Order: sequence, then structure tokens, then C-alpha cells
Amino acid sequence: MGRTFEVLLKQANVPEGPIAPKSPLAALAALPTAPAPPKEEGAEEEEVPFIEIGPHRSMEASASVLATAPPARPAPAPKAEEPPRAPSVSLRPAEVSPARSVAFRPLAERQPRFPAELVAYHSPGQPVAEPYRELLAALLPAAGTRAGTPALLFSGAAAGVGATTVLLNVAITAAQQGQRVVVVDANLRAPAIADRLGLERRPGLRDLLAGSATIGQALQQTEQAGLLALTAGEHRAPGPEVEPVRSLLRLLRLRFDLVLVDGPAWDGRPDVIAAGAACDAVYLVVAQNDADAPAMQGLQRQVREQGGCLAGCVLTNRG
Repeated sequence: MGRTFEVLLKQANVPEGPIAPKSPLAALAALPTAPAPPKEEGAEEEEVPFIEIGPHRSMEASASVLATAPPARPAPAPKAEEPPRAPSVSLRPAEVSPARSVAFRPLAERQPRFPAELVAYHSPGQPVAEPYRELLAALLPAAGTRAGTPALLFSGAAAGVGATTVLLNVAITAAQQGQRVVVVDANLRAPAIADRLGLERRPGLRDLLAGSATIGQALQQTEQAGLLALTAGEHRAPGPEVEPVRSLLRLLRLRFDLVLVDGPAWDGRPDVIAAGAACDAVYLVVAQNDADAPAMQGLQRQVREQGGCLAGCVLTNRG
């Protein structure tokens, strides 16, 4: 480097000898420079681009450098704290295997609950139901009941004569004529109303007499509009007595136009006597072949002697 420095001094016409107390950089600065080209009139002075980098925060640079620098980004605003989110659960639908086959089965025609022997329901207005219309028209005048809702007891002269079938056909006929009718199963020995009408067996008469159910809970609507039923029930209670049954029938009279009571065969036992005494009239259902038998004359006398208001006999032909 020393040799190079001497060459530079000779070119600058600096005399040899001890160097003046100037630094080499000062000597270089004293070198003649080439004359600058003439500046055109109206031209702006050319800017020397520079940029200064240092520990300071602000940047120092020429205008041309600052023009090309990207704009400073604003400091991001502080984020508000977000409430904690519940963990997300990814639910995937259960995979279902497609059915191998599909077929349509139409509903079977609904079968009526009433059995075929209730012809007043299955064949209303037909000749087969005509006897029950005639029977209904004859019952009330024969009973000689006072004004108000009558309570009529149907009791068989013997088992199997069809007393329940007669009672239900009469009840259906009355309901079809617009009357509000209730049938009461007082045959606690062999109850049949629930099964014949397709109803629940309880609560019923036994439950009412025992105080374990109310009338509203025990009455059931049947398939025939206007006809309700009070089944025998299943609560284990003593047989009906006259006063409780009479009180029950009094309540039913307030709600219905006709009360029909299905009782056991008349054999002089306390349950049938209590039912007969509580009703306005008793009808004996007798097989037609036995209507004129001497035993039948004695049975009619027995009913009257035991407090039943016998209003007549209903003859049936089950042959």
C-alpha cells in the first residue's frame, strides 16, 4: 500500500520529503477533481441516494429511498380477551346399512269390539234388530216409573238365558235413538260387560263401592256413541248392599237418560236382592220354553216378596 500511496503523491505534485501533518485522507481530498458537467438550465440538482442505519429507531435516508420504502404498519390494537369456548365435538352420523328390501303392508280392516250377537249395533235398522226397538218401547211404560231417569234391572231366571245380550242390545238401541245410556255390571259372580264391550275390567262397581275410584274414573266410553259402561271392577270388596247401590244409581240418574243394570240370576241371594231393591223395575229374562212352567210362577212371586218391583218378563228363543 505504501508504494501506491507514493504514486498518488507524485501525481498530485506533492514534494517528496516529510509528509505534512495531514492525514492521507486529507491529501486525497486535496487531489484535483474533474470538473462537473455543465448543468442544464431548469434541471434539478441530482440527488445522491443514501441511507443511514444505526441504533436509533427512526430511519434516516434520502427522499428517493424513503419513497420506495414500504409504508410503516400501524401497531396492532390489543386484543380483547375472549371468553373461553366450550370444546367442540365432532358428531358423525351413525352409519346405517341400507335396507335389502322394502314392502308395503296395508292395515287390516279394524274389527269392531262388539260381538256379532249385538245385532242392534251391527245391523241397525234391519229386521234382525226390530225386536229390540219394540222391546225398548214397551219397557218404560211397563215399569210405571216416575218422571226422571229410570234404573232397570235385567236378571235371568236361570244361567245362560241371554240376559246380558238382551240388555246390551236394548242399551245400543236407546243410544242410537239419541238417549244418554249407561250399563252397570252388577253381576259380581260372573261379570261379562267388560269382555262383551271390549273394555278394561277396572276400575268398576267394586272399586266405587270400596271407595278406591270415582265415577269419573270408572265410567268408560264404548264403541257406540252415547253409551257408557260401568264394569264390575276387580277390587276385592263385599257384595253390594242396598244403600250404597241406591246412592250410586242416584248419581248415575243425574248424568244419563237411562240406566240399565245387568244383575245375576235371581236366586234369592243378597247381591241380587240389593240390586233389585235399588232399581225402579225388575225384568226377568226367561227362555221361551220355560215361560209357562210352574217354577216360573213361583219365581215371579219370590221376586216380589224379596223387594223387587217386577215389571214383566222378557222371553228369549236361543234355539
